[in-house]
Amino acid sequence: MYHFMLEPDIDSSCKRYPFICDHIPDVRHLGSKDKAFAGVSRAPTEKIEAYKKKPGWKLPWVLSYGSDFYYDFHVTWDESVTPIEYNFRTKVEPLSPGDFKRNYGYGATEA
Repeated sequence: MYHFMLEPDIDSSCKRYPFICDHIPDVRHLGSKDKAFAGVSRAPTEKIEAYKKKPGWKLPWVLSYGSDFYYDFHVTWDESVTPIEYNFRTKVEPLSPGDFKRNYGYGATEA
């Protein structure tokens, strides 16, 4: 599962995510090894399909739009729903001062 941060209310994603998707090969062979790969985003289906169409990406992609998926896995920044805990760190534990966005990703704000 690859968390592709494509939000319902934002028209673009972080620059690194398209770069990564550009370099993911055809993943159909993973099924023969009882493995799978898919991208996941909070955006609705129409937005995901339009975003995939531009570069011609064929990789499987599922949506978590309207679900608790991101909250269940603590990969959201909404403290009103669940405490912030991401990559085994809390909001107050950035790796170094000033590196919050680089370490925590698109849309992050420093505490």
